[in-house]
Amino acid sequence: MKDWLRSFFGKDPPLSPDMPGKVQSIVKHERAVVGSTAAAVLGQHQASAWEIMIPPLFLYSLFRTRKSKELFINNCLFTKMLALEAAFHMVDRRQSRTAVLSQVEERTQKIMTSENKGLYSPSIQKKQMEEIDLLLDHFGRLLTADGRSHSTMVKSAYGTEEDYLRFLDCLGRAEKEVNAEALKTIQGTEIEEKTTWEMEMAVQKIRRATAKEIFSSCR
Repeated sequence: MKDWLRSFFGKDPPLSPDMPGKVQSIVKHERAVVGSTAAAVLGQHQASAWEIMIPPLFLYSLFRTRKSKELFINNCLFTKMLALEAAFHMVDRRQSRTAVLSQVEERTQKIMTSENKGLYSPSIQKKQMEEIDLLLDHFGRLLTADGRSHSTMVKSAYGTEEDYLRFLDCLGRAEKEVNAEALKTIQGTEIEEKTTWEMEMAVQKIRRATAKEIFSSCR
């Protein structure tokens, strides 16, 4: 994690001494959510797993061989980490929202140009950018909130469980739109559609349970 943080922040250290701890807490939380989702989904499909067809974007397709849980986690986190990095540059480096989103779009465009195998479409990229735009607000709120633990930042940023759940619902809808475009592009089969639905239900359940746990201490 320390090596990753150094790479994340680049040559110049963060202006805020709390920033490394905040970023690390966010990454730890996102990995935990995706890890639990992977366990729930892959546990139901012992002979199958989700594979990224266009690394490192999360365009899902079900292959008939088992792949590692870590592959699932790393690829699912890719857009989250793009949004987190953009939020860091906006909050700590004082870059404009337009500038950081433009940088993200340029990075995804380069991947599409260099690695596209005819499956990554502008419509998928558009939906991914909409998700990243939503996450940029979320991560920006966390990075400017009080505290360094994820739960403390969430409580400071959102105030109530209801407000946090509203964000999670918006995020879930954005992710479903990305998945729908991906399935449309690859002409997903019934099993792929079913597994996508299972993944979406699993992550929703995990996130809502986490939200309840975060705000239970406030009651």
